[in-house]
Amino acid sequence: MNCNVRETPLNKILPYILPSCRSLPEEMAMDYGRRAYIEMCMRSGGLVRVLTYDLQEGVMDYPLETPYGYKINRVNWVSIEKWGRVEPTFDHNARHTVNSGSGQNLYQDYAGGATNGSYGYGPNTWWAACGPYQFHMDGYDCLVLHKAPISDCCNGICIEVSLLPTQEVCSFDADFFERWVEGITYGALAKAMRLTNTDWYDPQMSEMYTRKFGIEIQRARHKFDLNYSRGPMRMQARRFV
Repeated sequence: MNCNVRETPLNKILPYILPSCRSLPEEMAMDYGRRAYIEMCMRSGGLVRVLTYDLQEGVMDYPLETPYGYKINRVNWVSIEKWGRVEPTFDHNARHTVNSGSGQNLYQDYAGGATNGSYGYGPNTWWAACGPYQFHMDGYDCLVLHKAPISDCCNGICIEVSLLPTQEVCSFDADFFERWVEGITYGALAKAMRLTNTDWYDPQMSEMYTRKFGIEIQRARHKFDLNYSRGPMRMQARRFV
């Protein structure tokens, strides 16, 4: 299994946070940074990686493995032996095979943002076909082929997922950090400045950073959604009078 996550230490957030909260201890600043990182990944779905597995003769079960400190927030697509990409459809009522063109939404309660604060839904059963391969996936634990492969294929299975950091994570994903460090900083400052009876308590600034954090989450989610749009999108510039 191959899933590259380049790491950036948590202390890399300190130069962004401490100038606005000079009395904030470094350990607390890093913890606020981690919490903002987790929330931004959860609500945007933007920490995307591809899990690759060797298709093995006679092997039908392929557990989905993630780096330490991460879990799967959602599955974006599956490709087997380069037979195109199949996007998930979780059927809540009946088990049947569907193709990527079915048009059914993976997250049936998803409405442009979050379900219970998360971009992901809950574990369900997804049955699908990719070329000649029938498979199903129970939640985000394992991809199960319905017939054993008759030959090996290096990197024959590719599964794109959105990762979710957990409280055990000890670093930032370097690519995500470089792109969204301002958003992570806004989220950390918003959380820190809500702590009463401290030198850095500032509810007005916390509200401002909360709004900025929300805007950055929307930007990250919008960038993610653009990669999965099924039709033309019309962009219109904002008018200023």
